[in-house]
This record gives sequence, structure tokens and C-alpha cells, in this order.
Amino acid sequence: MHLCANDLLDKLHHSRGCCAVCAAAYARSVRPRDGTLTRQHRKQIELFRFELFRKRTGAVPVGEVSQPHPPEPDICVTGQDCVIGVELTELVTNKRERAQESEQEGVVAAAQRHYECKGLPCLGADFYWKDGANVSKTQRRDLAPFLAQLVASHVPGIGKEVILDPSWEATEHFRHPLFDRIWLNRVVEYDKNLWGIPRSWSVPQMVPGVVQLRIDAKNGRPAQYRVNYSQRWLLITSDGGVPSSGFDLTSHVLEHTYKSTFDRVFLAVFMMGGIHELKVHRLAA
Repeated sequence: MHLCANDLLDKLHHSRGCCAVCAAAYARSVRPRDGTLTRQHRKQIELFRFELFRKRTGAVPVGEVSQPHPPEPDICVTGQDCVIGVELTELVTNKRERAQESEQEGVVAAAQRHYECKGLPCLGADFYWKDGANVSKTQRRDLAPFLAQLVASHVPGIGKEVILDPSWEATEHFRHPLFDRIWLNRVVEYDKNLWGIPRSWSVPQMVPGVVQLRIDAKNGRPAQYRVNYSQRWLLITSDGGVPSSGFDLTSHVLEHTYKSTFDRVFLAVFMMGGIHELKVHRLAA
């Protein structure tokens, strides 16, 4: 059974890197066994990101939160004297890279679920993908159970680790077209599986033009709403913990005035960047 948004948020609230860890962990938790994200699972992730935003800012009034059907916004907050429609969108610097990351995350999430069905000890598992590794949906169906079985066959003892790669320091020689290395460990006694994808990259500077493009992509949405909302908000989110969405947030971005059909625009960078309300020049919807 998946944790609901508030349950997982409460469990991870005091963890290191809380917001980014929460967003990434929840995205993994709602993926179905084959790793594919359906509209229902995307809506769960949107709700979770909104709850992260709400807990970090005093901007959202007290009220009932719902997720109406299209063409209405992603989130609706019905307060005592207002109804706010909130559109969500994700800020990425490289859409192709984000698609690769999503496929890789889907494989690892599905592999972890396959492994957990075997009733084996909890462990840490890091999967080092080769640069630019692409996984088709057909490959993913075969790859996830393969990885689960690979891990199951190499469970380290308590206090031990297993390195699977082609190097001289490997515990076992392992060569695969999609992976540079797989590292398994039980250096601590895990009470739940902690599987992930380590990544490193050069962090680019975000520029106002990229943010404006993301706003432009959503500026047509308010005209499609059938409900007369008291206010229409745009929430731009970024987990910030992967190459496709990791960037340096400069004062130039935060001080720029953006053109939008939304009444208020927020930028929530969950990995250390904080939550910022952007300056807006209102356009007619």
C-alpha cells in the first residue's frame, strides 16, 4: 500500500534534505510495479508537491484541497471566502535528459518492488547508469526483474558491501551496456530498502528566459477554466536533485518581472532553493 502524501511528508519531514528527499521518495513510492507513471500517479505526485509547497509557505489559505478534472487546474483550494485554482508545472533545463532520468528511475523503482517480493534483507543499492543510457518500455519490463535477481544473488552480509563493475576493486566482475557500476551495501542495518541513482553534473545558472518559457507554456490554461476562481496561481516546481532540473538560482531570476495570465506565480526549488513568489505583469487571460 502506498503512503498518502501527508503520511510520507510527516515521516520524512525532519530528514536531511527534507523537501528534495520527500519529492523523490514519494515519486518512487507511487509508481506501479512496472515503473510506468499513469495520470493517476502523476496526480498523486502533483498533490504531494503542492503539500510540500503549502507546508513551506503561509500563502495558501486554510481550506479544502481537491483535484478537479480537466480543463480545471491541477489543484483547487476552497476556503471560507475564496476559491483558488493552482496550476502546477515542473521546471527542467533539459527535457530529453528528464525523460531519460524518468525511465531510469522507473526501472530502479520496479526492480526494488520485485526484490521486496522475495522477502530478502533490506539494503542500500546504488545504480550507476552509463551517460546517456536510454531504456525503452520493452527493455524496462525485462530489466527490472533482472536487476532484482542480480541484487538478490549478491546480498552482502551485515557490515559488508558488494561492488559489481569491471574494475580491479570489484567484488565480482560485472559488465553491462547500461551500467558502469552497481554498489550494494549493508554497512548499517537498514530497516527499509534504500535504492537510488547517484548522479553528478555541472550546475548551470538559471536565467529568466527559461522561467518565462515555462510560464508561457501555461498562460493559455486560465482561459480554459469553467469555474470562476477568486485567484489563479501557477506553481513552478523543481526537485533540483537531478541533472535535468539542477541549477543555480540567481538574484536576477528572482528580481525579474514575468508576463503571466496568472494572478500569482511561485517558484519552489525543493533542493535548497526555497520558495519564492515571482514578480508578475498580468496579461489578459
